[in-house]
Amino acid sequence: MSTEIKNKHSVPSSSLPVVDRSILKEYAAFQERVKAAQMKKEEEMIQFERKVFPVQQPLLKQRAAITSEIPGFWNAVIQGNDDAREYAKDDDTTDVLDTLLDISIDIPSTEPPRFKITFTFGPNDYFTDTTLSLDFMDEPFNPTLINRSTIHWKEGKNILENLAKFNKSNEADDPELLPFHTIFELWGEESADVVGLVDVLKQIAINPLIDYESFFDDSDSSDMDEESSSEDSSDSSDE
Repeated sequence: MSTEIKNKHSVPSSSLPVVDRSILKEYAAFQERVKAAQMKKEEEMIQFERKVFPVQQPLLKQRAAITSEIPGFWNAVIQGNDDAREYAKDDDTTDVLDTLLDISIDIPSTEPPRFKITFTFGPNDYFTDTTLSLDFMDEPFNPTLINRSTIHWKEGKNILENLAKFNKSNEADDPELLPFHTIFELWGEESADVVGLVDVLKQIAINPLIDYESFFDDSDSSDMDEESSSEDSSDSSDE
């Protein structure tokens, strides 16, 4: 027995194919097997990370000594990552990230699986903390935040409050404008919207060089585009 797919959109029903429901049922069962395989892969990856981390840890500490000598290294890493840079567009956040000395990760071998990401800062105009940490229960596709540092903001320098006011003002002027986000929302009262950033930071902490190089590749491309545009404008004016 066959039936026509119910159409909830603007496509005329007459233009849609008739599909045997048994095929759809078979596909749904297949998709569940794919989902289970993906879950198993993620669980095995978590165990693998825990196994190799004792080998990585001393190397990451040596890396920190090197990157601390590179001005603006971690700000460039974040700006070079397509996902992370969306949380570092406002001037205050980038000012603080210029003082970021290290992003480190700790993956203990204890049960249940956990990992901890720590940001280390030099002196800045915004808060008094030298480290800010995020502690997660490592679950497939959904790490759960179980503990985080409290940011001790300096007077008038709370980026979360100031950015919220700025976004509210922008929304009043133009409801179509998208709000700015800051990486410090991870340490805010409502961090649900930035949970997807956690996996990005985890990878950045392990291998930041890819995004560091990407930052300069993007910058070089932008400079070349500006030079090309300037030359075109110059040619046009000469004519």
